[in-house]
Amino acid sequence: MAQTYHKTRAAMKEGARLRSKGVVRVGTISRRTLATSLGLAMFHSLAITFPVLSAVWPPPALVDNGRSSGNGMLDEWPVTNPKSLSWTSRTVTEGTDDLPMTWSSPEPPDDPPGPDTGDIRPILQSYLDHHRLTLLRICAGLTAEQLVLQPVPPSTLSLLGLVRHMTKVERIWLRIRTAGENIAPLFPDSDEDFDDLDPATAENAIAALPAEWAACDAAVAQLPLEHCFEVDGQEVSLASVYIHLVEEWARHDGHADLIRQVIDGTTGR
Repeated sequence: MAQTYHKTRAAMKEGARLRSKGVVRVGTISRRTLATSLGLAMFHSLAITFPVLSAVWPPPALVDNGRSSGNGMLDEWPVTNPKSLSWTSRTVTEGTDDLPMTWSSPEPPDDPPGPDTGDIRPILQSYLDHHRLTLLRICAGLTAEQLVLQPVPPSTLSLLGLVRHMTKVERIWLRIRTAGENIAPLFPDSDEDFDDLDPATAENAIAALPAEWAACDAAVAQLPLEHCFEVDGQEVSLASVYIHLVEEWARHDGHADLIRQVIDGTTGR
């Protein structure tokens, strides 16, 4: 009993040391050991191993550095392998009665290599892809509740609002206007994408954005840059749409940078 007590005390001290560095480790402990050390006789006959946190979960300001190893639990905070996360990864993938699942926005993949010379279309696509991924990098690590914050009044901009807005914008310009697809626009009411925010929708909204990119790219893949269509009586080319989207993405990425810095001080995403 005394030996178990001293081991538990040592684990608590180690947890405090890691917590001071913003690190959380996940380990396993048997319910028999836990019951003995805490004097809970009702659990004495159980020896079921289950994951527990050895330190208090970090405050939201530390969540931006979280990464998952892909093995179903958080190994360390932070680690450096952003590609181990998928679009729908969770900060904690398995919950217990005392530790429910907590979602945070995943880290996107690195920018694919892009050309700076030669045919203009791959260059335009490369710039567009860079700015697309930048917004998701800025969101990465934040919880759903943080993504709906509007921290720079009097502006009502939020990171979730920007994600929803750019999903809507890409669909309108590339799929509906350029490719002529007969699909409904997203968030048709005025400013619905910015104002009608609910943390419960954040995970789906983050996943929907890259899915919309793929559908948009496929819709215009066979169209030349010279392809034209009318918008409000004015002729517009696909080349102009690419330039417009790069401009709009860059503008809103700047907004997102400022919002993220106000939320938790993170910059340079």
